[in-house]
Amino acid sequence: MPKEPLTCDDCAGECCSYVAVELEKPKCKDDFEDMIYYLLHEGVKISVVIHEGEPETWYLEFAGRCRHLDDKGWCTIYKHRPKVCRDHKVEECEHHDPDSFHDITTVHDLLEFMRQIGRHKWASRLAQRLPVELR
Repeated sequence: MPKEPLTCDDCAGECCSYVAVELEKPKCKDDFEDMIYYLLHEGVKISVVIHEGEPETWYLEFAGRCRHLDDKGWCTIYKHRPKVCRDHKVEECEHHDPDSFHDITTVHDLLEFMRQIGRHKWASRLAQRLPVELR
């Protein structure tokens, strides 16, 4: 039996509830320290696309629902939506493949993720300089 195509029918506009900006893949401790600064702000998270078990693409996300969604989460300007929206592929959507995304919402989450990806030393150095409640 053929697989049914993925649609947005059972989603309430998840991809339209934030603005995401791609970050360069962190290369040094200072890059992670910048991420701590971002995470101290309300409505901000870091989302990492995981491919074959490895962090591949990093995004800085700002919460903010698109003002052109109706009450059901459907786009009211669909025929005239921006290029970013047209380029968003339903097959790559976080709604259909949530396991391929790792969300980091707190400094503690970031330090834990750093340890998971083998950045133990950097995580320890950053944690030493943070107040206990952030670690």
